[in-house]
Amino acid sequence: MRKYGKKDEVFKIRWALLKNIEDLTEKQISNLVLACDKYPQLAKLHYLKEEFRKFFEIKTKEYALSFIDYFKDLVAQYDIPELNSFCGTIDNWLPYILNYYDYPISNGLVEGNNHKIKNIKRRGYNYRNQENFNLRVLAEFKCS
Repeated sequence: MRKYGKKDEVFKIRWALLKNIEDLTEKQISNLVLACDKYPQLAKLHYLKEEFRKFFEIKTKEYALSFIDYFKDLVAQYDIPELNSFCGTIDNWLPYILNYYDYPISNGLVEGNNHKIKNIKRRGYNYRNQENFNLRVLAEFKCS
């Protein structure tokens, strides 16, 4: 029987950490609970991730601002340096984040398309000419 190290145990549940809690299978929940029992820091991080998901359901600017204050206080209680850095980033971008509530538009579609094109470039290892690259991009976007 193989003995698992810390890295293997966390790697085994990586998708359970990323998925929404309500989308997990029973086995994923079981593995997640075992890992969180063994690694309390992981349990804290998972709780904070799930708590932050509530932000995306907020409909008003005032409630968003109060939620961010609440979340920053929560992060301060847990004292996780990486999340303190995350809260600093939120502070730096706060006016722009809150602008969403004045003008609810997103550039997610454009960002997704840019990501697709970058992946085409990566997979192509440089096309012989621009026309081949253009054809590949067109083919990718017609199929999706």
